[in-house]
Amino acid sequence: MGINTVRKILTGRPAGRFNMEKTTEKKIRLSLITRIALLFLLAFILACMISLAISQKYLFNEAVSESREVANAALIGACDIIWTGDSELSVLNEPDKAKYIHDRFREICSRTGLKYMYFYTMESEDAFRHIVSAAGAEEDDQRINKEYGFGSIRYRKMYDAERDIIDGKEAIAQEFVSNEYGYVCMWVTPLLTRQGEIKGFIGADYDITNIINRTKRNLMIFGTVGFMAFFLTFLFAVLLMQRVVTSPIVNLSRRMSRFTSEKKVEPGNRKTFFSDEITDIEVSFDSMTREIVDYIGNIRELTKEKVQSQTQVEIARRIQLGIAPENSELRGDIYDIHGFCRPAVQVGGDFYDFFKLGENRVFIAIGDISGKGISAAFFMMMIRSALREKIKAGRQPDEALNEINDDLQSRNPESMFATVFAAVLDLEKGILYYANAGHNAPVIFGKELRELEIDPGIALGLFDQSDIRLMSTTMSDGEGIFIYTDGFTEAIDTDHKPFGVEGLSGVIRNIMDDTPRALASEVAARVVDKTDEYSKGLEQFDDMTCVSLIYHEPLKKKLSILPELSEFYKIKEALFTMVSDDDPGKNIVLACDEIFANIVNYSGANVITLDLLKGDGYIKACFRDNGKNFNPVDHNKDIPEFEQLDSGGMGLILVKQIAREMIYNREGSYNVLTLILDN
Repeated sequence: MGINTVRKILTGRPAGRFNMEKTTEKKIRLSLITRIALLFLLAFILACMISLAISQKYLFNEAVSESREVANAALIGACDIIWTGDSELSVLNEPDKAKYIHDRFREICSRTGLKYMYFYTMESEDAFRHIVSAAGAEEDDQRINKEYGFGSIRYRKMYDAERDIIDGKEAIAQEFVSNEYGYVCMWVTPLLTRQGEIKGFIGADYDITNIINRTKRNLMIFGTVGFMAFFLTFLFAVLLMQRVVTSPIVNLSRRMSRFTSEKKVEPGNRKTFFSDEITDIEVSFDSMTREIVDYIGNIRELTKEKVQSQTQVEIARRIQLGIAPENSELRGDIYDIHGFCRPAVQVGGDFYDFFKLGENRVFIAIGDISGKGISAAFFMMMIRSALREKIKAGRQPDEALNEINDDLQSRNPESMFATVFAAVLDLEKGILYYANAGHNAPVIFGKELRELEIDPGIALGLFDQSDIRLMSTTMSDGEGIFIYTDGFTEAIDTDHKPFGVEGLSGVIRNIMDDTPRALASEVAARVVDKTDEYSKGLEQFDDMTCVSLIYHEPLKKKLSILPELSEFYKIKEALFTMVSDDDPGKNIVLACDEIFANIVNYSGANVITLDLLKGDGYIKACFRDNGKNFNPVDHNKDIPEFEQLDSGGMGLILVKQIAREMIYNREGSYNVLTLILDN
């Protein structure tokens, strides 16, 4: 449904809400410095709230991380102490041996900072027999041995951590416990026989209250210092802003008001050591006022109506050329976009737009505005700017178009409307998400030619409820989309026969037959040329605007590799089909070499696969192996000891420096490491 079709539908209908009276709203006046101060204050409050939330999360994670490292080492040592010299586990029945283990547990608590360590058995689901209980502090040790002495049985509900161990879900499980002994992070591991039978449980409690209190105290100090620094900086910035920005603007505003009322040119006399945007405005204003005075003198010789008409047309033309140039393009490794716009008169009502959204998406749009002239140009600028803003803010095409339609109900005094098609292409998946507001159906071209299935939708600005829907289609390698306004299909020949969708599709089909790998610019240029040729000798009937997008699937490779260093040549050969032999390419090969060598030398894996994907400006490498559980992302976060560097640590540090992103997951019995590398 083109703009002319909408215009025909509306012909003869009552004006209704389209004839709204213009109203003037009285706005609250706030000085510029006041608004800047309020924005600073709001930003500071928001930053404080975000910092508080992040700090709370940080405290929690810090406590758990610290307790895990300590408890893991302590529990391993405790297992060794219990089994050493006691293969029959006689400690369960001999208090003297339990006393020896108790003393060793106290030593571990004192050295590591653990609050409690204990060894117990499970008599039933709610009965637990305590064999050894120890605490780092003498007072705590006496108290816990009094209540949990050798052989004492306590009745309580089984912890989730104990249940996870019994069910085989965890080898070492964790749970937060708050009781009369304090707020601790409890870590539990089973005491196993050689046959894998659980003989008991060893627990280690880590007191996280001190860590949290210490961190909160530091945050309070830093927060106070930060607040004072912010306040002084804010005060200085406001004073500086008032002197450097607001005062010159107020002075310039007064000069503008004087010029508006009296048409008197007053030269600026502000002294400054530097040239900035405000001095540029002042110079431009001085130049503009002089030119306006001269211009007023000239236009007195012309009729008022002619001058106003020419001025409006020139302004609208500049606006349109700035927003939608006659030719524009955007290219990447896996996409090619070209836009074209040619008004039928000096100022038209069409626009197009396209830009990249982050790493893996591009946005394209086209629109046809009702009417011509300066009003259409400003309406076009409003629609295009609003669409850009909402898409960049994360809206889907249908959400953006529906929100713009809602906004137009209260900001459209001239009752104008527009047909718009907007789409976002996911470059990695090849999925095109699109929404239509009363515009023509685009043409999909490649191995076959077809019209894109669309929901017709309602032109923006017509009705309160637009109900525009989001649709999607998957584009294959080498496939393209051609979106256009009805200036192409409604072009006529000397017999007044329209070019039509059939003529447009025929041109694109011939392009695909002649040049299967044609560029987007070639597709747009051929369509424009053939349309001009069809209506040769006749004046252009309507604005002609189009956007051509061609998509190429990202290059992918999947390798199965033997766990031998000599197999790396397969990875290298695959990579050099995706990257060039320059520094970024060599860094990608080096990073993959280090990861592969690390897996071969240290994981014990006998199955290794590698998935490679070439995106727009990056390489994605996903290693999978069935070796032992190892997270290289968290490995050696701090500066490692020299001995660690010899066991793959140096290579991992190098990879972390090269990779833009490094993601690890444990999927069943497989390590899955994904590298995102700039190409």
